[in-house]
Amino acid sequence: MTDDRLFRGVRTWLVALMLGGLLGLVAEAHAQGFMVKPMRVEVAPTPGQTIDIPVEIRNTAGEGVRNIELRLVELSQAADGGWRMIEPGSGEDLSSLHSSVPWSSLAASEIAIDPMHAGEALVHLNVPSNARGAYFAGLVAETPQPANAQGITVRVRFLIPLIVEIAGRPVRQQVALADVAMNRVAGVGATPSTTTAGLVIANEGRTFSRIKGKLSVERLNGDKWRLVTRLDLAERSIIPGVTLQLGSDLGRRLPSGTYRLKGELLVDGRRLPPLEKQIEFIGDPGADSMAYDTALVLEPEAVTMDVVPGATRTTTVTITNPGSDPVNVSMASSTPAGMVGVEAGKLRGIDLSAEPWTEIRPAEFTIRPGGRQKVRVISQIPKDGILHPNYYASLVLEGTYADGQSAGQTRSLLHLANAREASSQQGVVEQLALSEGASPTQYIVQARLANIGDVHIQPIARAFLLTAQNEQVRAVPLTGDEGMLLPLGKRTYGAELDFAGVEPGYYALRAVFSLGGDQEVAKQYVVLVETQQITGEDGRTISVPVVTLDPAQTGFPEVQTEPAQPIGSGG
Repeated sequence: MTDDRLFRGVRTWLVALMLGGLLGLVAEAHAQGFMVKPMRVEVAPTPGQTIDIPVEIRNTAGEGVRNIELRLVELSQAADGGWRMIEPGSGEDLSSLHSSVPWSSLAASEIAIDPMHAGEALVHLNVPSNARGAYFAGLVAETPQPANAQGITVRVRFLIPLIVEIAGRPVRQQVALADVAMNRVAGVGATPSTTTAGLVIANEGRTFSRIKGKLSVERLNGDKWRLVTRLDLAERSIIPGVTLQLGSDLGRRLPSGTYRLKGELLVDGRRLPPLEKQIEFIGDPGADSMAYDTALVLEPEAVTMDVVPGATRTTTVTITNPGSDPVNVSMASSTPAGMVGVEAGKLRGIDLSAEPWTEIRPAEFTIRPGGRQKVRVISQIPKDGILHPNYYASLVLEGTYADGQSAGQTRSLLHLANAREASSQQGVVEQLALSEGASPTQYIVQARLANIGDVHIQPIARAFLLTAQNEQVRAVPLTGDEGMLLPLGKRTYGAELDFAGVEPGYYALRAVFSLGGDQEVAKQYVVLVETQQITGEDGRTISVPVVTLDPAQTGFPEVQTEPAQPIGSGG
C-alpha cells in the first residue's frame, strides 16, 4: 500500500482498445471502419439455462468487405476500476476469476461484412445448473493482422464486457472499505512532487456491486484537526474477487506530520460504517508551507434561469474566500460529468448541455482573504435548434495558491429552463435484486433507477414485500446518493430487509420510486420464501428463511400499483 505509484492508474495499450460499458447508457461505439452495438451486455439467466447473445457489428466503410476477428477472453478489473482483459498465455492465476468463459462459445471466430452493412456475433451461454452470483467474460472484436506486415501496425479492437448475473438464490454481498492510504510521489524532472490519496475497496463476496466513496484528509495543527482536502470518488462497479485502489492526485506537496484519513463508502446505495485512520506521514522535505483547501463559498449554490430562444440571460453569483491567504480562481462552465457519453433512445446527454452557450465574466481573478468577487454568468441562447425544455451546465471553480498548489475545487449547477417546451419527467427501474446480508435473516435489496426524461428529479425510493392479496409484510426506505438526478443519470439504491418471521410462500418484492408530484415508477419480482435448518453459534438448531428471487415467475397474481398500507407500518 505504500508504493509511490498507488492510485496513479497508468495503463498502456499496444492497440486501440475501446472499453465498453463505462459510459452508462451508451448503446454503441464507433471506430475507424466499423462499429459495435451494444458496447456492454448484461443478462440474468437462470441456472441450467442456455441463451444466445447477439452483438451487432457494422461495416461503416463505403468500399470493400471488412473481416472482423472474434474471440472470448477472461475479464477482470484494473486497480482503478477499468476493465482488464487477460490474454491467453499470460501466465496469470485465473483461479480467483468468476469467469463465464468455460461455458461460453462463439458461433464463428470471424465474420465478413459488406460495405455499409451489419453482421452479427453470436455468443452462446450454457449456464451450469449450480451457477450462482455474477460471472464475466469479454468479447473481443478486432481487425485482422495485416498480411506481410512490417514495422508498426495498427489494429482496431473493441472489448465488449459480458456480465452474467444468475437469477434465483441470492449470494452474499461482501464489499468492504479495506483501507485508506496517502502517499508521496517524488517529482521527475520539471514535474514537482505531489501527494496521492484514496480508498482501498475489496469485494470478497459474489455480487456485481456499485460503489461510490469519499475521503477526507485532515492534519493535526497544535491540538486540533484541520481539514486539508476532500475527495469525491465517482460511482463505478466492482466485480467479485478484486481489490480496487480508487483515488487521485491531491495537487499539492504535503509536509511531514500527523494526518487523519476518513473514508466513506456507499455499496449498492447503502452507507457502510466509515473507516478512520491516523498516520505519521513522511512528506516532501521541500514543502515549506501547508496548502489547505479554501472552502470558497459560491452563492447561490444552484442557479436557475428562465430562457427564451434567441435571447441572452445574465445572472450574478458571488464567490467568497473565507481563508487566510489570497486565492487565484479560475471559473468555467462544463457539461455535467453524468451527461457525457450517455443516451436513451434518441436523447443524448450532450443535447441537454448549456456549456456551449455559457460564459463567465471574469473567468479568472484573485480573491484576498475574507474578500468577495461578483461574477456574471451569461447564457446566449441560440434562436434555432432549442428543442428541449431544460439545459444544464456545471459551474466549476478551481482555486490555487500563489505557489501553484491546489486550494480546492467548488462546483455549482446552472439550469436553463425553456418554458416554450414541456418537461417530460420519466424514469425506469432498470434493476431489482437481492443479496444475502451479514446475518441469516437479513437480505439486501438493490434497485437501480435511470432518469430517461429531460428534466432533473429528486427520487424517493421504497421497497415492499407484499402477499398475493396485496397485504404489506415488510416496508423499508431505500437509500442512495442524495441530491438531484440529472437527465440520463443513473443511481443505485439499497436497504436491508429482514425476513425473520416471514411465513413460507410466494411474495412480491416491489421497488417504488416517487419522481415528484404523484408520478411513480416501480419494478417487482416474485420471491419464494422457504425455511432451512442450520446450527447456530451456540450449537442449537435454528430455522432461518431462504429466499429465492424468480424474475420468470408468472403464476403470481399481479400486484396493485399502490401498497395497501403507508410505508413503515409493515415491520
